[in-house]
Amino acid sequence: MKNKIIMPLMALFMTIAGSCIWGEMNVYAYSGTSLTSQEISLYSAHPKYAVKVKSCADKATRASQNLYKEYTLWQGNGDAHRHAYWSALMTRETTENFAWKAGLAHEGLEPGYKFEKQDDDTKMDIQNNYSGRMLGQKYPSKSDDYMSVFIKNICSSGGLKRIRIYTDKKSKNDKTISGTMTQYVGYYVKTTDGGLKKK
Repeated sequence: MKNKIIMPLMALFMTIAGSCIWGEMNVYAYSGTSLTSQEISLYSAHPKYAVKVKSCADKATRASQNLYKEYTLWQGNGDAHRHAYWSALMTRETTENFAWKAGLAHEGLEPGYKFEKQDDDTKMDIQNNYSGRMLGQKYPSKSDDYMSVFIKNICSSGGLKRIRIYTDKKSKNDKTISGTMTQYVGYYVKTTDGGLKKK
């Protein structure tokens, strides 16, 4: 499926943005996911912003992978950090409105979507994206590294959202990630400092 999306995308971006932009853009995706049709439409209309969004996504992914253990990077604390940091960076590199649209597009949504009709994973991402955009607006001149650590501290103190916790009970385990038992617990579970890598 991925190759069916990537090849048309290459032609699309080379036509719209030119080979130079495409070279920087490559295939906008983070965590190994392909572009949604909403992302294709949004970035086709705004190729220069697409390059910035890709750069912000890469930076957020690297930061979260450096700070958090692998088992937190899906539906956990690391995932929450990545989304909030990505949105904060996008807000500063593009606009708050475009960052909002890009975050929705990544979930396969467009403005006018119904929040209450989304699954818990999508709601979690939307909420963390919102927190990141607010921080990006509030601290436009702080360094990227400062923002990453600042968001990590917010995450550790329960300021972001997650839907998966880490358990030591086999009866509670519904998915083992990188050798760690985890449990889906539902929407609006506060984040913690769990899963942080020790320096």
